[in-house]
Amino acid sequence: MKKNNTSIYIIAVLLILFAFCIPYFVFLYEDRRTSNYDIHYTAENVTLEDESIAFYEKLNSVSENYSDGSFVYLNNSDIPGTLDSRMTPKEVYEKALKDFADVFVGNVPSSKLINSYSNLDYSISPVYMIRTFNRDMYLVWDMVVFYDDMGSTEFIIDDESGKLLSFRINVNKAFRDSFIKDIESKDLTGRMGSYYNLNLHNIKKTDNDYLTMYEMFFNEDSIENTFSFIDLKMIVVDSYDSYTIYYNFLDESYLVFDSSVDSLNNENIITNDTVTSDE
Repeated sequence: MKKNNTSIYIIAVLLILFAFCIPYFVFLYEDRRTSNYDIHYTAENVTLEDESIAFYEKLNSVSENYSDGSFVYLNNSDIPGTLDSRMTPKEVYEKALKDFADVFVGNVPSSKLINSYSNLDYSISPVYMIRTFNRDMYLVWDMVVFYDDMGSTEFIIDDESGKLLSFRINVNKAFRDSFIKDIESKDLTGRMGSYYNLNLHNIKKTDNDYLTMYEMFFNEDSIENTFSFIDLKMIVVDSYDSYTIYYNFLDESYLVFDSSVDSLNNENIITNDTVTSDE
């Protein structure tokens, strides 16, 4: 009788253990079954090629595309070859520095700026900027100049027109103050208007303790596009003893402004003589 009780006890324990193990066995079976599926995901082929996009559309969209990471860097070995570019890296280098000096710096002769950069390391890469909303793209050049004291300067140059679309540069306080003065006096926007063939409508300023943004509203130099504004942003970020200037480089959604500042107040709008702040 005692032997029978022992057998019953052992059988009961085994049944209990088996009951607890059932979920684990089921899990192992399902995991093995699903992991043995031969699943493949095929990415859609994308043909990288320059498309017919108006220059002002590029000017408007490059900061958003760059901020969203909608771009493809190409290897310099593609030049020449499959890359159908209008500019060479040498032309990009010379044109970018000359235009930056003539338009955005103004008081520095081109030759002086080019000479100051000529002894520094730099890289130039062709890049396809992709506008995801309609899946078209255009070719630009990303040029980065490296220097020890303040980091680097980055330029984005349109391959088709050869014009600067945007840049990021680290500067000292003297350069920063001169740059801001140039914006608010409208000397800079005057040069930009000539460079891009645009008319300045007004400038809107928004700032907080460490960041100032100038929104420069232009319209195209044609009757048909009088109310089609192009918003080009110049953002100055203060960081200890250095300053970074972003021109048409980052979308403002990546930056935080003081919500107490109303950028639409009339006192924050710098207008042209022919344009009032009520417009």
